[in-house]
Amino acid sequence: MGFFIGLVRWIVKTLFVLAIAVFLLLSIGAHFSEKENLKPLIQEVAISQVGEQQISELKDSLNSACIQQGEDYIEQYNEQANKTLRIDCKNITNEYAKELFKEQVVGTMFENLYLQKCEGVQCIMTNPMAVASESGNKIINTFRTISIVAILIFALLLVLMTPKISGKLFAIGSPVLVTGIPYLFMDFIKTNIMANIPAEASALGAVIADKILAYVSSQFLIMLIIGAVLIVAGFIVKFTLEKGKKEEKIKKK
Repeated sequence: MGFFIGLVRWIVKTLFVLAIAVFLLLSIGAHFSEKENLKPLIQEVAISQVGEQQISELKDSLNSACIQQGEDYIEQYNEQANKTLRIDCKNITNEYAKELFKEQVVGTMFENLYLQKCEGVQCIMTNPMAVASESGNKIINTFRTISIVAILIFALLLVLMTPKISGKLFAIGSPVLVTGIPYLFMDFIKTNIMANIPAEASALGAVIADKILAYVSSQFLIMLIIGAVLIVAGFIVKFTLEKGKKEEKIKKK
């Protein structure tokens, strides 16, 4: 009987770790599919694909349009963004042209993409780009909520199956701590990822990888801290409260 309970406890603990891992993956997906986090990344990727010559040509085009109309501000329709752009003719520089492209062209294209409707997992499976949408973000958040429920269920089962308060704390704390251990190797992981980024995309890759790894690292750190706190609490309970009760029983005998 003891062997059977131990086996079941091991299975539940394994599923508990898997549920936490899935939760972390979904949290990363949910975070970077949020509009305010995804938009800057898309803009950085887009602007990196535009060369200085193209920016210069855009600036010259804006200058010509401003000279023709002779106004401080003009409006010009852009097919890519399907939007009429407002142009400040008093400030036509390469930097302004780049910012205009980034914010008004790429930004608008992203807004249109993000607002596309996509319902259900099947939609994302048939159209992976739908992940980069508000609907995709909602789907990911739904699965993240389910993973939280799974974590709570497995945690409750471990608590019910494990004797003593200290044992319960160890049973929950050790899997959480194990899940957070990758935090200790994040510098090594980051170095390897950076080393494998193609030279032509090193600058952009470094920026994007930095943002993603910073968030991932923070999630692992939270798990590491929670796990460590639970284990320390387990030791405190074991060598104070439970030890005191054990000594009292011995005295009574």
